[in-house]
Amino acid sequence: IVGSGHDSITGGGGHDTVKYDAALIAADITVVSGQWQVSDGTHGTDTLSNIQEVTDGTHNFLLVGAGGYATIQAAINAAHTGDTILVASGTYTEQDIVDGTHGASGITIQAVGAVTVDAPTSLVQTGVSPTSGNSIDSLFTVNGVNNVTVSGITFNGLQYGDNSHFAAGQTNPSLIGISYLNSSGGAIDNVTVTGMRESDAGIGDQRNLGIFVANTDPLVGHAVPTVSEAAALHTITIS
Repeated sequence: IVGSGHDSITGGGGHDTVKYDAALIAADITVVSGQWQVSDGTHGTDTLSNIQEVTDGTHNFLLVGAGGYATIQAAINAAHTGDTILVASGTYTEQDIVDGTHGASGITIQAVGAVTVDAPTSLVQTGVSPTSGNSIDSLFTVNGVNNVTVSGITFNGLQYGDNSHFAAGQTNPSLIGISYLNSSGGAIDNVTVTGMRESDAGIGDQRNLGIFVANTDPLVGHAVPTVSEAAALHTITIS
């Protein structure tokens, strides 16, 4: 896009991209009246319809909802290292995975407004615990890739963490809000995790977890690292 006027841009039926000749940041891209808008101070305010990606040639922003991708997972599948996925306000019923097949290291998934990811009625395995070998049915899973950030999203398990909602064929599954498995770097920022426990069974023993971070233990023979080993470990920031 070149020029300073206000433009309305409509995509077709595939993956449509709008490219700008000035640098963009996430704050330049918002949702107004159910449509994505781009306003970078140089090109006026542009309104987008059926556009899935906005780029300046260096920074790529994939859009979910409001005429962009229909699901967060679809945007993750299209993302490359360094991309930012912006999610419009709304409720998305899905389980999302970032791994070597879906998405890439170094991506950011960021809410634009109030975004909730609800558990589907039938929960599928999204990973396996590196420590116990049990099935993980997580609403958001990062597995084997690094520096992935999720920001501003509410994850609601709807208290579906019981045997009536776990798909068959799993090993002692748990419903988990956010799971980082064999991953380093990245951040879990300003998120809300709720509804992960199963409905009250009346037995005082509730399973499932809000956030689960685990790596295959590289410290053969002992589970607690020494001071020098701890200093060498990578971190995931939770804020």
